[in-house]
Amino acid sequence: MGAGFKVGGKGLAAVADYDVITIGGKQYSVAQLLNKTIVAEKDVTLYPSLLNDNGKRLVKKGQVIGKLFSYLNPTSKNNPTGKVVLQFQVSVYGVVQNFWLKDDKAVSTTALSTQGTKTVAQEITAEKDEEEKKSDPIFYYAKKIGIPVLKWGAGLFIGGIVLKELFQLGKESLRKKAGLSGVKRRKSKSRSKQKSKTKK
Repeated sequence: MGAGFKVGGKGLAAVADYDVITIGGKQYSVAQLLNKTIVAEKDVTLYPSLLNDNGKRLVKKGQVIGKLFSYLNPTSKNNPTGKVVLQFQVSVYGVVQNFWLKDDKAVSTTALSTQGTKTVAQEITAEKDEEEKKSDPIFYYAKKIGIPVLKWGAGLFIGGIVLKELFQLGKESLRKKAGLSGVKRRKSKSRSKQKSKTKK
């Protein structure tokens, strides 16, 4: 494996001891990626060597590329591509061979997520939550449970106001319609009386 780079800062013990690589625009610690089943986000080519294209293999979108076996960071002396490359062990006609993937954007991050793979940001958030829960559990649960309940209650309150306004508008509309129909009836009655008088 090539020399990696570390995540610095406070409260990052979950990821600080591992290399961090970018896959599909998202940062992952290598510990989260190794031995995970990698699925192709798009049609992609695998290479048995980083130095030439001999024996390359095509994997279609949605197909399994394989389990991540190793990787090289862009700074590695053994990496001529200048970007992250991922290595897989792939069975070809019953023979296990090592292949390299040169395009990290060809990895489905959705498939990684369904396997429980966390990004660096998610690992940091999870660790901070755990620290907060240990240091002040009352505040932690109040924030986690209380805020959503307040939002739910506020939504119900606002929804009730809106429904009340709509109900009032509906009532006023019905009153107006009823008033207009009453006026029309009175007018029609007066006209019929006038006609009966003229006939006499």
